[in-house]
Amino acid sequence: KFLEASDFLQNVVYINLQLSDEDKIQRYSTLSVLYEEIGFKRKCSFFKRVAAMQCVAPQNPYPGWSTCHNLLLKALLGYRLSLDQRENSMMSGWPVIQLRILNELVFTAKKMGNPALAV
Repeated sequence: KFLEASDFLQNVVYINLQLSDEDKIQRYSTLSVLYEEIGFKRKCSFFKRVAAMQCVAPQNPYPGWSTCHNLLLKALLGYRLSLDQRENSMMSGWPVIQLRILNELVFTAKKMGNPALAV
């Protein structure tokens, strides 16, 4: 049943709608929640990251760096990444994606004007 639910959700992604930036963020956040509920943690994190990037998309006139940062933090677990060094030693995952997300976290912290958070 979970695979059928996942197939249904994946089809929802392909429906091309003309939405505002805020509606796109809400759509991807909702997809993330639904994937989380059926146990697809990596797919959940993927859509959290997509929603985060939509918050600061070039066409977005009011980029939400703080919202972007918070969504990226929530996406870490699905990519088997933790900011706690003790937990990272026990986790494996996808190094290229992990590095990219960490770079995105640092970049958003700097854009928020909080270099200490970036460190």
